Amino acid sequence: MALTYAWKLTGLKKANSETTKDVIIGTRWELTGTDADGNSGTFSGATPFKLENVEFHNFVPYENLDQDTVIGWIQAEVVGGYKDHVEQKILAQIEAVKNEIKDVQAAEFPWAEPVVEPEAPVTTEAVEADGSAE
Repeated sequence: MALTYAWKLTGLKKANSETTKDVIIGTRWELTGTDADGNSGTFSGATPFKLENVEFHNFVPYENLDQDTVIGWIQAEVVGGYKDHVEQKILAQIEAVKNEIKDVQAAEFPWAEPVVEPEAPVTTEAVEADGSAE
């Protein structure tokens, strides 16, 4: 089954190094997969980055970061068996929705008579000419 995927950042963790401040050292994210029928499943993940592995010659200052850049870093880490695991979890959620067992009450049976709520009775009081009720 072909799914369309959408990445979303839900959090960042940053720290300072000896020479640079506001270095991203962790992310929280969601990946949502949607099938052709509109059924979807979402996996929530976290990806850490070691401060000592940051390539400072390619460093992007925090204030210049954009979502696509950070998602690119995550996608570079979510590969192989881990990527397969994430996609399988999303697919399992979609299958659970498509194959959901629903408890149907008698009033919802196709042959059930429609339930008609009785109207509340209207009461009127006779009013005397002087405005008092009888």
